[in-house]
Amino acid sequence: MLVMKNDDISSRYYIVNLGGLNIAIPERVYMREQTPSNMTAVQRNILDCIFTRHNNGFVRQRHLQNLISCTEYWTIPFCFKLLGEYVDNILYDVKKHLECNMDSYLRFIGENEKFFNRTKNQMISYWNCYYRSRFPNKESYIGFHYCPIKI
Repeated sequence: MLVMKNDDISSRYYIVNLGGLNIAIPERVYMREQTPSNMTAVQRNILDCIFTRHNNGFVRQRHLQNLISCTEYWTIPFCFKLLGEYVDNILYDVKKHLECNMDSYLRFIGENEKFFNRTKNQMISYWNCYYRSRFPNKESYIGFHYCPIKI
């Protein structure tokens, strides 16, 4: 069982469409990282998805790495959201997940154009703010290398 307190989940969230179902995903979670025993593979994947929303970037990346070979469609929004975050090291792991699930990413983008555009704009904004001096040409920044639809 996952142990949580009232303020462990952000009140901010984003809505995505997964095959016609609207799913609310928290912007951040603040709970202590945990791995309950006796979990099924699906339960571990769900937990990894939850922790990709953690406030600590190292925790987000560690749980993303657990999902790299996972091909479940419902993991896509959790991994895709990481494209729009400021921790550029995470993007290399998102790339690995994307390469294993390209058709699912394209399907997800088709179902979530507004979310795609918001994530794309966040990626551009973080590049401009934090990485532009290192990568003056935006096409040289990792986030632009493998975005499923060219920006």
